[in-house]
Amino acid sequence: MSEGLSAWQLIASGDATLISIVRLSLTITLAAVAIAAVVGLPLGALLALTRFPGRSPLVVLVNGFMGLPPVVVGLTVYLLLSRSGPLGEFGLLFTPAAMVIAQALLVLPIIAALTRQTIEDLWREYRDELTAMGVGPTGRVVTLLWDSRFSLITRNARRLRAGGRRSRHSNDRRRQHRRLYPNHDDHDRARNLKGRPAARDGARHHPDRPHSCHQCRCLGPANVVGATGGLMMRASLTDLPLILDVSLSAGATTMLDRVNLAITPGAPTLVLGPNGAGKTSLLRVCMGLAAPSAGTVSWGGRTDRGLGRRAMLLQKPVMLRCSVAANVAYGLAQAGCRRHRRAARTEELLDRVGLLGLAARAARRLSSGEQQRVALARALAREPEILLLDEPTASLDPAATRHVEEIILMASQSGTKIVMASHDLGQVRRLAADVVFLVCGRLCEHASVDDFFDRPSSAKAAAFIQGDLVL
Repeated sequence: MSEGLSAWQLIASGDATLISIVRLSLTITLAAVAIAAVVGLPLGALLALTRFPGRSPLVVLVNGFMGLPPVVVGLTVYLLLSRSGPLGEFGLLFTPAAMVIAQALLVLPIIAALTRQTIEDLWREYRDELTAMGVGPTGRVVTLLWDSRFSLITRNARRLRAGGRRSRHSNDRRRQHRRLYPNHDDHDRARNLKGRPAARDGARHHPDRPHSCHQCRCLGPANVVGATGGLMMRASLTDLPLILDVSLSAGATTMLDRVNLAITPGAPTLVLGPNGAGKTSLLRVCMGLAAPSAGTVSWGGRTDRGLGRRAMLLQKPVMLRCSVAANVAYGLAQAGCRRHRRAARTEELLDRVGLLGLAARAARRLSSGEQQRVALARALAREPEILLLDEPTASLDPAATRHVEEIILMASQSGTKIVMASHDLGQVRRLAADVVFLVCGRLCEHASVDDFFDRPSSAKAAAFIQGDLVL
């Protein structure tokens, strides 16, 4: 009881020695976590986003080290830093630096393994969006780390707390054993500077302390992507005409079957067909996100899949975890827009899609229709020659659909070639100049909108227009 009162008295009185011990413990823990994060976050992202020989064994090794016992790490550090060890000449044994090294080794595999899993999961969702925007490897790592920052903090904090509980339970068992058998290990344990058994100091690692996360003031890729001459350098390139003679399959499933199509400058082209007809697959091949299984694609006579002057709006666009304005500025950064012009261009694009008043709002808190308009502004930031749209109004109400269609028509009138997938016959009548009709991955018809509706050349097209089931 007296010991308890004495401890409370030390705390209440602000004992200088106690404060220095707490400060040292916090410093060691935060330093160890910071070092482990600097190494573990890029390592985890690298393992998530790249494929190389030996990756699988390395992932297994990192995951296995998550359960590394603290006593093993302590013994390893002791052997390395002892006078007879390879690093003994530095005199780090029994110093705060040695404790930082030990704790960093404990925390590093936890941060690396959880980062790999988090980034790998997020990459499945972000892959097409970031690829369509032309984000490079470094930009992908920074973007995914930034957007998963809250998930990473939560996952790592939980895992570190679990590790801390395991370490404390182990120390509790050792202390109970020493109370029952006080003479068992006094002679064969390393002693501290006061001549007491080091095991009795109660010193232990604290991998469970929460670490601080430095939150960047802007998305990383906007800083790391330099303007290589901006959009002016791309003006000499052209992606039109877009000519396809392709087939696309995955295993035994055929998504596109010998589709021969030419897309030329002019008014919007709409890709029409029932569900599963291959509309999205066709747009992905047009964008260069998917390589055809057979055949070729050429953009303005070029067959390389580099982005050129194309942009794509996915059916479910990804909103980055930042404001509406920051999402558009990110697209401008990837397009090569110089930093000093981004603020003005962001306002211009948001005004163009009618969202200037929502610039500071979190993008993920917008309605579906508003998010589609943000994604449209981000795609238009590339000043594309071809804009590919994958059913952008599929889940929107009539008012939101009207807003999106108005933006599409304005983009078309400004010279952008629109290629848009849809299953809405009314929308096709309102927007299209010509119609590409697909069924089961095959091109059934390519005709002007008037000919398609008034004089369909295939029985399947006629049945689809009448609302019959087309297989």
